[in-house]
Amino acid sequence: MEVLKLKWDDKRITGNVDLPYSKSHFNRLLILKKLFANNLQLPTVPGSNDSDLLKDLLERDYPKGERHLIYVQDAGTAYRFLLPYFCMMGGEYIIKGSQRLMSRPIDPLIAALNDMGFDISRRALPELSVHIKSKGISDLKLYHWKVDVSKSSQFASALLLIAPLSKKPITLELMGDAVSSGYLTMTIKTMQQLGFEVSQLNNVIQIGTKTTNIASHVAVEKDWSSASYFIALACLAPSSKIKIRGLIKSGLQPDEAILDMANIYNLKYSAEGNDMVFENMDLPRDNLVVNRDYTLCPDIALTEIVTHYINRIHLSYTGIDHLAFKESDRLTNILEELKQFESVKDGLVLKTYNDHRMAMSLALLSFIKPIRIENPRVVDKSFADFWQQLESLGLKTEIINLPHGQ
Repeated sequence: MEVLKLKWDDKRITGNVDLPYSKSHFNRLLILKKLFANNLQLPTVPGSNDSDLLKDLLERDYPKGERHLIYVQDAGTAYRFLLPYFCMMGGEYIIKGSQRLMSRPIDPLIAALNDMGFDISRRALPELSVHIKSKGISDLKLYHWKVDVSKSSQFASALLLIAPLSKKPITLELMGDAVSSGYLTMTIKTMQQLGFEVSQLNNVIQIGTKTTNIASHVAVEKDWSSASYFIALACLAPSSKIKIRGLIKSGLQPDEAILDMANIYNLKYSAEGNDMVFENMDLPRDNLVVNRDYTLCPDIALTEIVTHYINRIHLSYTGIDHLAFKESDRLTNILEELKQFESVKDGLVLKTYNDHRMAMSLALLSFIKPIRIENPRVVDKSFADFWQQLESLGLKTEIINLPHGQ
């Protein structure tokens, strides 16, 4: 078992950080580029395994008349976005992924696609998989679509991205209370920036058929979810100064909400060109209790839970029920690891549960004392250079190979 030992010798943290591109933004653009805007210029290195995987799957050839096996690993966004994509492209596909991914919610999206006229089903034997057999856009029989978004807003985003292929305008009706709705807003804004006709009124989204004169350039944003760990470090380290290159505050990404935590800790932050600088001026703070709703920004929940734990600030939270459906049962797991961190004095190896955000959030505990984290490469899912960026700020790391079960 590969374990990474983390230790800070100097807790006065200064330096510069480079982030991956937002995989949420990048993945939406990959689908739109493939379907409508071949001339759209995107970075060649997104910086996350998830985006690399989706890019690769979109660039493959899928000859008609053959059955194609698609393995999406543990990439939830690729999984959800590709189901409508392959339905519209036509052909026969079997989609498989990791056991955890294939057990995550997908039925509302499959139900919506079936209602639209496509032949798509989820099967349990011989293993969990999704089967598609489609003649393509000619299977589309319905132009008023409905999808339940109470488990994931990505179901609606996946449908939005293929909607302009329709020969008639589409009405997409959102059923249930949307979770992570900020990412649905990201989809709408991204499509509008490129020139698509998309508008929303309450729970109804209208999508036009325009697919010409689509923009050939859009700035792919650096990832605020990834930035959250370094902003948390600035909150923890007095007299710290961290410049995050290429990070801009535009309102597109829901995880810009991490700035609310920066305000709680009285961080000074400012834009310097296309960068942002975060300084801990060691100012007193009054907040001993923080109330937080993560409905719009679930990916920063673990970052804030660990940061407030370290500073002994009581965090009261809502909007976290759907964290159970992420790469792991995040809330249950983070509370268990904090409990273990508190009670086990020596030899503890913190578990990541094969979840990139668990690993990156738990890494913050190294600011208190040296720690060991299992499966450190899990961060490659969203931030391949995460450990290297921490090392550039002074973190000491050492890879240790332990027998399994130790």
